[in-house]
Amino acid sequence: MIKYLIFFFIFVILISGYTIIAIENEKSNDIKIQKDEMTTEKKAWDAKEVTITGATVSEEKATGDFILRFETPLNPELSVLKEALESEDIIQKRIRELNTKIKMSQDMPITFTECEVSNAFYNSETKEIVICYELVVDIIETFLNKLESEVEEDKAILDTTTFILYHEMGHALRDIWDLPITGKEEDAVDQLAILLLLEDEREGEDAVLSSASWFLFNKEKIRKKDLLFWDEHSLNIQRFHNIVCWIYGTDPEYYAERIEVEYLPEERAIRCEEEFFQMRNSWNKILTPVLKK
Repeated sequence: MIKYLIFFFIFVILISGYTIIAIENEKSNDIKIQKDEMTTEKKAWDAKEVTITGATVSEEKATGDFILRFETPLNPELSVLKEALESEDIIQKRIRELNTKIKMSQDMPITFTECEVSNAFYNSETKEIVICYELVVDIIETFLNKLESEVEEDKAILDTTTFILYHEMGHALRDIWDLPITGKEEDAVDQLAILLLLEDEREGEDAVLSSASWFLFNKEKIRKKDLLFWDEHSLNIQRFHNIVCWIYGTDPEYYAERIEVEYLPEERAIRCEEEFFQMRNSWNKILTPVLKK
């Protein structure tokens, strides 16, 4: 159904006189990685109690869940997007999986809503994750005519949306459980999002690569004079190279001939395996108290 939205938004943009920022007409061979099933070591996460800053929450009390909500927008064009997202099971499936793994002391809404701006964020006051419909529209526009088929475009759109959702969930978990984070929090929750995507052995790799592609395709959207080097987020192109490095680090032998040097120079590649396992082991320890048995 997402593929019909792509053409719908083209029509709306044309008749409304909107200007779509031009992005490079790169095909999927921009990331020349042959897709194949890869074996990912399952994480042996186990915890009987949640112990955060001296407080202990038993399994019986950790009864909260992530609750997915789709609010009805005022913009009729966005209403079509709402219906399409509700009809897709990929995001709902991933939320159900999270609820089987992560302990929550209270329900946390994950709300898709109209914001009048392209954004996604975690609201620490209301304890809510917000994904703006306008951001999903931006994702649709980014992947438009970039991949080899409409099926691949649909999947890339949903995978990237899931990556963003996981990223914001990382902020939420750090806040409610006071998880220890060193370095830039934005980079840390990027790592968590990638690890959660890789939990899906068959489709996780593709989802990670879709997320990397999104950052790559968006690298030209910001003019050099508008670069915010003080921003808490790394630059899009930096996030792209980080994600490529982490996926390479899961199996360097497998990816050695599948990732071009342009995207992962040898100087970085030799460190990626150690970087990935350090990242995974660190998050294993950080998350142990908040994961279900």
